[in-house]
Amino acid sequence: MDRSLKRKACFINRLWYVVVGTVTLVWLGFRSLTIGMKPLRGILLRWKAGSIVTTHSHHGTKEEDCIDYICKVFPHEDWYVLYQLADNTDGIAFQNILEGLCERLCYKNGSHRRFSLPNVVIGNPKHELM
Repeated sequence: MDRSLKRKACFINRLWYVVVGTVTLVWLGFRSLTIGMKPLRGILLRWKAGSIVTTHSHHGTKEEDCIDYICKVFPHEDWYVLYQLADNTDGIAFQNILEGLCERLCYKNGSHRRFSLPNVVIGNPKHELM
């Protein structure tokens, strides 16, 4: 009786490791896809943002989705911060953040002049996003 109980416990233990390993591989595959595929980042951010997707025409006559434009411009690390921010802010506030960010990425003060985000040094108190 003791031997069959050990076999059952060993089987359950191995089954648990297989389940955990499978879930880990699927999650790692998903994360590697989000790092490599910018369209997938837009889909995920739009899913998190819900129905607050906005369009803009800051950079010409063509209207473009702000989330798609932000995902084209931002690297994966900045996208991840926005992804987490979508969870932790109110929908209206997040919509304002996206619209302002999209507008600032496209043009500065309506002068139709492109600008890029500056290189930020952590701990630099004199840094301004302009």
